[in-house]
Amino acid sequence: MTDWKAKDMEALLLCYWRFSRGCDIVAVEFEYRSADMISYCAAERTVFETEIKISIADMKREARKQKHSFINKELWETPLKRRWWVNKFYFAVPVKIEKKAIELRDRLFPYAGLLVIDDYERYIQFNPRPYGPFPVREVKRASGVPAVEIGQETILELSKGMATSLGKTAYELMLTRHELHHDDVEVLRGFRM
Repeated sequence: MTDWKAKDMEALLLCYWRFSRGCDIVAVEFEYRSADMISYCAAERTVFETEIKISIADMKREARKQKHSFINKELWETPLKRRWWVNKFYFAVPVKIEKKAIELRDRLFPYAGLLVIDDYERYIQFNPRPYGPFPVREVKRASGVPAVEIGQETILELSKGMATSLGKTAYELMLTRHELHHDDVEVLRGFRM
């Protein structure tokens, strides 16, 4: 079952990283879901990873992932030890868990940035185009590792991730439209009976 709140947050963050932060490449569910979102900004030579968390329990579970033991042990800065190219790590959370997320971030993930998504349902009622400003606030800045040289092979892999994201999103939109159409047909059939 799809968690639509997380999917809505994902869509807003995709637009935030692309339009507000000027990232050249943004990919969702990158490398078979090892990252919720990867963004690359060529001007800054920086790769951002964003993990979307809709609950504090979900955020706590993140600490078990191997990448965080690398970060905590400062091995993250050693390119040989990290097979990903992330310079800065972020969490994105809904506004309703902001205070607890800040406390947890400060305790378990001091290197992580924190993005808070405000009342996006109100936002989308009045903003039909995806150009911002978006209801996303950076409440904690990520401390990053020095930018690593991003080569053509890495750019190609990130680009493939972005193309995969576009394909999946287009397919999900098609399925949603089909489901809405099917529901409309069922409702009309009900009225005829």
